[in-house]
Amino acid sequence: MMALEKIAKYWSTQADGYSEINQEELEKEQRAVWLKLIEDNILKGSCLKVLDIGCGPGFFSILMAENGHRVTSIDFSEKMLENAKKNTKKYEVEDRIDFLKMDAQSLTFENESFDLILSRNITWTLENPNQAYKEWLRVLKPGGCFMNFDGNWRMNLYDKNLARLCEEDKKKLVKMGYEVKDDGHGKEQAGDSLNNLPLSNILRPLWDVETLIELGCTNIKILTKLPHNIMNEYYSILYTHMPMFMVRAQKG
Repeated sequence: MMALEKIAKYWSTQADGYSEINQEELEKEQRAVWLKLIEDNILKGSCLKVLDIGCGPGFFSILMAENGHRVTSIDFSEKMLENAKKNTKKYEVEDRIDFLKMDAQSLTFENESFDLILSRNITWTLENPNQAYKEWLRVLKPGGCFMNFDGNWRMNLYDKNLARLCEEDKKKLVKMGYEVKDDGHGKEQAGDSLNNLPLSNILRPLWDVETLIELGCTNIKILTKLPHNIMNEYYSILYTHMPMFMVRAQKG
């Protein structure tokens, strides 16, 4: 089985759990925090054509559709897409979103199709992230914005000090009364596929900045510390030493 298919199959086993997390974000303060962060970093427009890459259960898609934008959402996991479609009906925005099963590294859209591209926690899972960035920029209109949220999610497997700090964060959660969940990434279902990807042991967002500069992007902005309430308390503590970052760039 190709790594792409194997990884997609794994994420399908996680789809229901991620859907619950997304719905919690949509029902609590995270919704407003995410919306402000996005709106503060994109070109203003009343009805943008948005591409949500690796849409998962549809968090960004719903957020953008609710605010008047037209969204195309892609994912390679059929189960993630099923959950996303259910969630869009729940929030009554299904008429503003088109869902497609598609490889984020090989898009089928025409050049310069979108005003805004959003992605979250997808780049680290890709077999060819450089090719993915080329594709994303190909379908972005000149002057359009690209926002990618991701993290060094496997770096603790390669950095002993970071691994120690992450274990301390888990112990802190236990002391606070939380049950620490094992994300399971890279174990039985996914094998080594998630642990040996090109970006697993590459320090980011430095890699992203260098790659986007090479691809001709302008107005590149990095946030290595996102708003403290962008995650709930559990995940904020769990990822204290592996925080999510933002990469924002504009197509020249």
